[in-house]
Amino acid sequence: ATFASMSSCFPGIPILEELLISSESPEDVSTISQLLGSASAHLTLLGDLSIRACERAGENLTFAMLSRHSVMRRLVSFLLHWPTALKGSNDDLMSLLMHMPDIEYFYLDRCSKECESDLTLDVLPAIAYRCPKLNDLELFIDCRIQFPAETLVNEYSGQSSLKRLGLCDSPINEGE
Repeated sequence: ATFASMSSCFPGIPILEELLISSESPEDVSTISQLLGSASAHLTLLGDLSIRACERAGENLTFAMLSRHSVMRRLVSFLLHWPTALKGSNDDLMSLLMHMPDIEYFYLDRCSKECESDLTLDVLPAIAYRCPKLNDLELFIDCRIQFPAETLVNEYSGQSSLKRLGLCDSPINEGE
């Protein structure tokens, strides 16, 4: 089954609160967009969404594409395991998270170890500050780009409910 075929059953289960989908078929941005569109229209109680796809066809998935779907605004928990890192800047990720006011668990990972992330370490203080309910965060980011540590201490101290931070296989500079 593909994401597109699975989304056709959503009208029959409107009280669904948790959805876990895994696909072995190649998925593309249009099929995940169709899945999220159908979930937005039919799964009004959905709070937990987990999507796993390790093969894709076509273009890269972006934070902006996820932001367009109203189902994202209702989520408390979101897990996305996608073949490549999502495309978009720190600001694009922040824009997505600002549309998710109740998010407590946010997990983004990718299957391919060869891809690079556009996200950098300096997104972490902003996420901690602007997502007051977020307890658990896992991202693939580029940890090699430095930002002033005093930013975290001075501007965001004591503002976070974050209890767990995972950086997946994020590249890290050593000894610098």
